[in-house]
Amino acid sequence: MAEDPALLRIPPEIRIMIYEYLLDTGGSKRLAIRNKQGLIGPKSGGGRRTRRSVYHVIERALGKRSRETTYALEGDVQIHTAILAVNRKIREEASHVLYARHAFHFGDDIEAVAPFMADRTLATIGLVQDITIHKRGPMVAIESDSQSWASTCRLLRTLPRLKTLRLAIEGGRPPGQWDGPQELSVSDLRLLYSTRHECLQWVRELAEVRIIGELEISANMRYLPEPKTSATLIFAAFSASIETSLVEFLESDIGIPARVAPSPRQGSPIDSGEGTFWRNE
Repeated sequence: MAEDPALLRIPPEIRIMIYEYLLDTGGSKRLAIRNKQGLIGPKSGGGRRTRRSVYHVIERALGKRSRETTYALEGDVQIHTAILAVNRKIREEASHVLYARHAFHFGDDIEAVAPFMADRTLATIGLVQDITIHKRGPMVAIESDSQSWASTCRLLRTLPRLKTLRLAIEGGRPPGQWDGPQELSVSDLRLLYSTRHECLQWVRELAEVRIIGELEISANMRYLPEPKTSATLIFAAFSASIETSLVEFLESDIGIPARVAPSPRQGSPIDSGEGTFWRNE
């Protein structure tokens, strides 16, 4: 049998320090995973075939064209994930540093969540504890994320240790007051939920995820023209309720421990084998 690498012959405490150095993200605990821009080639820059899943997204434009893409680690983050490929023991130790100690931020690219997790091993995704997603609104976004959201919720049900799920929920704010309900109460939300109104279908799917330690909610408000139809009136009132009665409804009626996310000034990360294939080659 081959001799263990020298790294395994030093004390575990020092090995952990080495993993922390190699997987350091410049002091930030956030890893931003995004849909990759540009064409997808069959191989990475080094000539090795990538191990990332390829999927299709609908461009957020009036043409609604479908394009093939994959995910990539965003930003100038230098982490040396090749350490995970040394052997099984080092992979297990380093994976804990990489996956359990970082928050995974998918932003508005919710399509990347399921493929990214599908490319991880069961042991690895079991380490993930902190995920941030921007949930698109039904009236503001050009393309609905309902299918990707349903896939994401099915995946979240398989995570055994999800400590924190952070949702930045897209809402619409008209330029002034409008003729209609300005906000929804908990009883209003309860009625919409019980009647299976489409504006709360995503909550029904979220309710199936029963392993969330804590849900942090923030409102990601966009411009909304003056609401005049029943759909836009409900959406405007719902948007004004995201950080108030919605949080209360999720906790009291759905049973999910929820709270309003701290503002960015208070340090909230919500804002607008498995080696180098994260990188945007």
